[in-house]
Amino acid sequence: MRKIILLFFLLIQLVAFTQVRHKLDSLFKIIAANPSADTALSKTYNDIAYSLTRINPDSSKFYADKALALAIQLNFKPGQASALNTLGVHYHLEGDYPKALDYYEKSRKIKEAIGDKKGMISSQNNMGIVYYLLGQYTKALKNYHNSLEIQKTTHDTAGMANTYNYIASVFYFLSDYDKALQYYLSSLQLSEKMNDKTGIGQARNNIGILYSSLGNLDKAIENYEVSLALSKSVGDKYNIASAYNNLGSAYQKKKDFGKAIEYFNESLRLAREINNTQGICYNLLNIGSILENEKKYEEALLKYKEALELTKKTGEQYSIANTYNFIGNVSLQLKRIEIAQDAYANALKIAKEIKAKDLIATCYNGIAAVYKNKNDFKKSYEYLNLYADLRDSILSDEKNKSMAEMQTRFDTDKKEKEIELLTKDKNIEELQSVEQLANIKKQKVAIYSSLGGITLALTLVFFVLQGYKQKKKANGLLEEKNIAIQQQKQILEEKNIQITDSIEYAKSIQDAILPAAKSFEESFTDSFILFKPKDVVSGDIYWLSSSEKKETLFAAIDCVGHGVPGAFMALHGYNLLERIVKENKKISPAQILDELNKKVLESLNQKSETSSAKHGMDMSVIKIKGNLIEFSGARNPLVIVHKELTEIKADRMYVGGAQGNFTNQQITVEPGSMLYLFTDGYADQKGGADNKKFFAEPLRTLLKEIAPLPCAEQKIALEKKHNEWKGNNEQLDDILVTGIRI
Repeated sequence: MRKIILLFFLLIQLVAFTQVRHKLDSLFKIIAANPSADTALSKTYNDIAYSLTRINPDSSKFYADKALALAIQLNFKPGQASALNTLGVHYHLEGDYPKALDYYEKSRKIKEAIGDKKGMISSQNNMGIVYYLLGQYTKALKNYHNSLEIQKTTHDTAGMANTYNYIASVFYFLSDYDKALQYYLSSLQLSEKMNDKTGIGQARNNIGILYSSLGNLDKAIENYEVSLALSKSVGDKYNIASAYNNLGSAYQKKKDFGKAIEYFNESLRLAREINNTQGICYNLLNIGSILENEKKYEEALLKYKEALELTKKTGEQYSIANTYNFIGNVSLQLKRIEIAQDAYANALKIAKEIKAKDLIATCYNGIAAVYKNKNDFKKSYEYLNLYADLRDSILSDEKNKSMAEMQTRFDTDKKEKEIELLTKDKNIEELQSVEQLANIKKQKVAIYSSLGGITLALTLVFFVLQGYKQKKKANGLLEEKNIAIQQQKQILEEKNIQITDSIEYAKSIQDAILPAAKSFEESFTDSFILFKPKDVVSGDIYWLSSSEKKETLFAAIDCVGHGVPGAFMALHGYNLLERIVKENKKISPAQILDELNKKVLESLNQKSETSSAKHGMDMSVIKIKGNLIEFSGARNPLVIVHKELTEIKADRMYVGGAQGNFTNQQITVEPGSMLYLFTDGYADQKGGADNKKFFAEPLRTLLKEIAPLPCAEQKIALEKKHNEWKGNNEQLDDILVTGIRI
């Protein structure tokens, strides 16, 4: 399965933002008490507008317009500059970046003319943020560093925390994670010093994003949850939405799609409420990726196209390129190869322009898949190499280690400072005592050290000469061993790469033979397949065959073993099934199993039950024609749910070792009934409080409970229950659960 790209809100503090909702009532009272059109009223309008930027954007613009009109009337330059800056923030949050830049620049010029250094920094940083969103990173960094120099000279701690955050965001998008974490930690340290909850929340969220990018999801979630709690405590809807989005992305990567969709929907609701275009786009992409995971490719494509239209309006280059990548991925699934190639080409062009290494790598991977689908394996291999080289440069073990060290240094820094303060006085007293004792013993030490030094020097000469000879001999042997070890290591690495490549290629073959989502949806309009291989390739597979007589054959197959051995057996079984059905047009499920059993025995030279134990398969086969169901099973049953649950038993023998014929059973079912075919992997998973198997009976109970739900929701419920039961345990076997509504 292709790697799901993490989508997120990268939190950037647009202005020196502190929640002042408790001040709004007093500000309105000031207007009521003194409605005179003077500079004080202009300031009050500006205070209200600024306070409402993230709480109520429309009201914020209303009061900013009133403040600007009054300040122009009074020729009040500070009031004009403040109102222009707030209007810039308003258009910035709405995604109208050209207007935002225009207002920020007008505000900056006025502040420069009146000598307002702090105000200049605010406008410069806001312009830097817009440039960074547009992918113009050099301009962004120039603005930020200019601001930082002024802040350092004026000792503006709050401003420095914000600017560190901005600089870190740029380095993140350039995939320089070491520098990004360094600046985020600097921002966090200053925010904690000021007890600025909003700043702490933003820094924590951004650090979480870094950990997520490096695959440390538990650490990412820990930081996101801290950010969410802090943002809720100050009522910051933008950062709340951001934290929800990032939590959704983390759980999506954990494959807990139930939790992920909950967080994405809540984030999307907030983003629409505050008209945050960027947030709406990210959530559309994330929800689309879950739909894609559920093989609802057309629905996913609609979400991606909606996101693309919005990102094009804002002009945010990174998001545009990212969205093209998603469109390329889903187009590949729909076998629209040329559309996919165009999408990846558009994404790569933008990614190279803005120097976004992670996006460039993603494009290379997508283009490799395009050429693979075109059977141009030479070009596919070239792009896979480009992808691998670039990802290695971004995500090296050394970077992970250095980032962990920086985090550890930051966490222990405060304790060290406390210890330093507590022990300073004691150290001074001890130093004085030591100096007095040193003066008394100084002469004795000089005499003893002279005599001892001569003796020691002679002894050392002897041992050094002896040691040198031994060391030289040992070094020679050690060097020979190291050379041999390195040679063996290189051979092992090369073999490992070859094996991994072979397994990945085997996976592509297995993916290709499994029924496509479109074929499955055409045969069964309301259905689901929960397919979770334990390893890269699976010993569990599903098979589908439809005829012109509106008869559909479907099978869930569990081959002995999992991973590569199971996958070989699965491929063999699949090919035999295809041949059996082509040679026998009118065939029942039981006849299919009988014929398959015979061919497995013949093809694998299995003449007895003992010898065939290693090479068998359990499976269930159904033929559907309207409401009439034919079923035959080799140790795997058919479960039917319509108000009550009915289990149609299978024969207690397996394909490849059966000594008799399989039983064919006919059942007429009610419309709306659910049919379930599954392998033993779900029930055999260990977990829960007692670390025991889930077992078949609880699985049947669960199927009965979820049967009334739409099939897409049934799949989510099954996966959620499996993840909760498994916990931190390893998945023990391949898992296949299928559901079909008649």
